[in-house]
Amino acid sequence: MWIDSHCHLNHKHFEGLAPLTIADQAVEQGITHMVTICCRIHSEFSDILKIAQTHPHVSCTIGTHPHDAGNEHEQAITLEKLVELAKSDPNIIGIGESGLDYFYKNSTPAEQEESFRKHIRACIETGLPLIIHARDADEDIIRILKEEGDE
Repeated sequence: MWIDSHCHLNHKHFEGLAPLTIADQAVEQGITHMVTICCRIHSEFSDILKIAQTHPHVSCTIGTHPHDAGNEHEQAITLEKLVELAKSDPNIIGIGESGLDYFYKNSTPAEQEESFRKHIRACIETGLPLIIHARDADEDIIRILKEEGDE
């Protein structure tokens, strides 16, 4: 069994190709399942969820990439709303992509940390796994995971 555990079927590199066509082609090549990852809840989650609802070999996640942690629309999504959305459909099998990215600095470390903590708390509340993005931030990722851990 081959599973693509992290893909972006809605990515702009695939413009001109329907996400379902891409998924069908993957199945033809022996991929039995794909997880398409959400990076911006406010602008892409509904499209990602539709892909997962439409193709039997695709599931999805819900989350905010650290590059977008400073986006006002993403910041407005409360923990309660994130949990509600995560529980809204069985095709949603994880929370993320979330974490810390100190390399590109598209949002501040403080914004990223706040978003990452919210996603960790949503995972604890829903029981869903966390899809972590970590770049040049491993020590802080580990520290925050320990601080937020449910043990």
